[in-house]
Amino acid sequence: METILARRQICMQMNINQLLLYNMSRFSYVMRNKLVNKSSRDASKKISEKCCRTYQCNARKCILSDPERATLTPDILYRRNHNMWVKGKHLMCDLMKKHVNTKKNDIQPALKKMFEWLNWEMENYPCPCDACKALRLFLREDKVTHKQYRCFKCLCGLEEHNCLDVSCHIDGVCQGRKMCSFCLKYKAHCGFGFMIQYFKERIAMKDTALLKFACDSSISICNSCFITSKRDKFINMLTKRRKLSRSLNPEDVVVKSKKAKTANILPQDILYQDLNWDNNAEYTFLETRDALQKHVKTLKEMYGNLELKKSRQKRTFVEKVKLVQQGECNDKTLIEQIVMLVEKKDRKNILVDIDKGVVNLIS
Repeated sequence: METILARRQICMQMNINQLLLYNMSRFSYVMRNKLVNKSSRDASKKISEKCCRTYQCNARKCILSDPERATLTPDILYRRNHNMWVKGKHLMCDLMKKHVNTKKNDIQPALKKMFEWLNWEMENYPCPCDACKALRLFLREDKVTHKQYRCFKCLCGLEEHNCLDVSCHIDGVCQGRKMCSFCLKYKAHCGFGFMIQYFKERIAMKDTALLKFACDSSISICNSCFITSKRDKFINMLTKRRKLSRSLNPEDVVVKSKKAKTANILPQDILYQDLNWDNNAEYTFLETRDALQKHVKTLKEMYGNLELKKSRQKRTFVEKVKLVQQGECNDKTLIEQIVMLVEKKDRKNILVDIDKGVVNLIS
């Protein structure tokens, strides 16, 4: 692995999401063998493989939800002061715990480990390009400013977000906050850029009615939820709400008339085929009850006789089988039938000798 590390250097001008994606094994190797565990949850100084996967997954999830993910590089983050950027991501992305009034700390340690890995790469296997040399010189001179201005209304308002298509501030005016319908957290307007971009690319040119309904409704999904499987739930919620609105206004929907199916009517000559239709047979309730009881009694007697006959036949068959087992049965046909069932042979291939008590099978 050391030869692979020396053969390929990490360039700080590449997209940071691509760096994490294409260097998964390199990131895991450096985490486990070159860096020290600083977590208070684990007393071991060596980082486990499970922690490496957790760090990488959380870091990629945070970067994928960033509105600048297409142009975000390690060089840009280092020059903006990456420490303050990590604290801002902790403020915006980490959620509150359910039963305790404190914030989770999943994103911040993952991003810190990511920059710790990048620092190790720049120190041990530096990229020879001019831009990376300028970055290393910039970091040595310690020109990074520790100031980062945020809006007290939306908690964002960064200067770098002014050039975005979906910005949290337009001409210095805060656009306010919105609540995500899935994580139930209030976020700045720039935190919903993926949803608006999806509407522009996928829905605006195909279904303008759905686009208008989505803009008028209160449902929205933030970038952090949009990159997960909750995106499909979001689209399903939109379509279901549109169907619900149509059902609430049935007068606006044109109802198509359906032709009634003609019932199959039997001809008159089939209806009057019964020769006794003109004989009036009127019975009282008691007469009808007595007739039904007699019929039921007759059926029960027939069923009892059938069960009795069945039990007798079964008892006779069991006795014959016992005689066959004892070698005292002279019924050749029964022996042939038993051998046919057991050996799966035809009757012509079975020779039964009653006198000797032997059965021969012909293959």
